[in-house]
Amino acid sequence: HNKFQNPALIWIICSSTGLKVSFSFDDPSIKFPETQQEIADRLKQHSIEKLQSHLIGIDRGVARTVQTSISENSVYHYSETQLERMRRKEIGRLRHQRRLARKEKNSSNSRKIKTKIAKSYLYARNVRKDFAHQTSHRLVEDPCVWGIIAEDLKITHLTKRCSPKYDKNGVPLPNGQNAKSGLNKKIQSRG
Repeated sequence: HNKFQNPALIWIICSSTGLKVSFSFDDPSIKFPETQQEIADRLKQHSIEKLQSHLIGIDRGVARTVQTSISENSVYHYSETQLERMRRKEIGRLRHQRRLARKEKNSSNSRKIKTKIAKSYLYARNVRKDFAHQTSHRLVEDPCVWGIIAEDLKITHLTKRCSPKYDKNGVPLPNGQNAKSGLNKKIQSRG
């Protein structure tokens, strides 16, 4: 429906379901309403109390995926249907992984099972991506919100393995890694 022009950016995404190609074009007629400097100048005109009343904080968690500082009711989480489907996909993935362990390596059947395992991750990835887009859109479309403050979490630090502990004879001691592995899985599944 538009005249063809050279794209400014081309994305080629290879996944277990196939290739996706995405084009991006620069449109000189589209301008942002304000530049960064204009936004800063506009916000400097207000008092600190007024600015604080129009800022919200975002906290990322495990039990509550996203919680904002507006009120206790401002919790954003996956729907029950999405959680149930992700749980069932995980059960199916575990079944496929057990079947893969019994297959001959690099056989045609093992490749088929590997494809099924790769596709089983797809639904959860799409749910996390959709949740992030919808939640961020709901937060920025509120006209009372002038700014959003998010914590700078280092997920790799939160999900790091516990360092091993040994007694004086060099025998490994319990270090709490089994208990932490469940928390690590929950943190990573929240996106």
